[in-house]
Amino acid sequence: MTKHFIVCRPMGGLNDMLCQITKCIIYGRRTNREIVIDTCPTHFNDSLANYLTPLQNDITVVEKEWINQNPMLTSLPKLECGLPISFKHHSEEGYLDVRSGQRLELDLTKEYKEDILVFQAHGGGDASHGVSRFFKVNDRVSSLIESELSKLPVNYISIHFRATDFVLSQDLKRLVDHVESSAKALRGFNVFVATDSRRILDACLEFFDPNFFFNFSGYLVEDECTLHHRESKSVSTARQREINQATFIDLALLSYGTKLFLPWTGASGLFSGFGRLANSFNLDTVSRASFFGIRR
Repeated sequence: MTKHFIVCRPMGGLNDMLCQITKCIIYGRRTNREIVIDTCPTHFNDSLANYLTPLQNDITVVEKEWINQNPMLTSLPKLECGLPISFKHHSEEGYLDVRSGQRLELDLTKEYKEDILVFQAHGGGDASHGVSRFFKVNDRVSSLIESELSKLPVNYISIHFRATDFVLSQDLKRLVDHVESSAKALRGFNVFVATDSRRILDACLEFFDPNFFFNFSGYLVEDECTLHHRESKSVSTARQREINQATFIDLALLSYGTKLFLPWTGASGLFSGFGRLANSFNLDTVSRASFFGIRR
């Protein structure tokens, strides 16, 4: 009997990725397909297996870019056996297969007859909040998180300053002003800040009391190109891994805060998906301990 697969290639930031992965797992189980997760050719630019461990046998996280090697299997889009998938992004159509022109963001409300489905998309939401049902952080990353967590006081306030929307709307000064007002309001409290902008980190270092301020984002660079919009292929493997694992560390440290504050993200008018994911773990301590492997 021929096996059927859905190959998930999630794009965007970590919350986007986990949302797309969760959708593909749910679809794969509903349609009796094995789930293959390939984050190597995506913005993540590394195998998710270096960070997360699947909890069920029907989920496979590949170590290198997935390529169809079986000419007998049908696929959507139609794949050339032995060749990697070439894609481009279209502002209206999403991700397209270069050879066939077909969309890679398949409609997961439909069923398909092909043996292999390739799904590539970005986009956030709250589907990621169930990720602890499918994965746990691996021992290496869990140890890194525990090491950084040990540097924080038992009680601390965590804040996520997401600069992406402010950068895109050329309104970053508003967020800098918000950092300053937050520092005044939280004077005397232990505060951990996660951010995706070097300028915002510098503002935090300026306004927050250094005796009560904590941040471990050593991967941030000087320019204003946020992590979501940086060209990942220009980053070395070691540097990319440092960035990726720091993202998981930030997620964990936000979620372990005694209180978690999520400032408004600006242009979108919403709290960031990454912040909402951290908040879901902050509220559900059982899922948090299961996912990160740390009880506190």
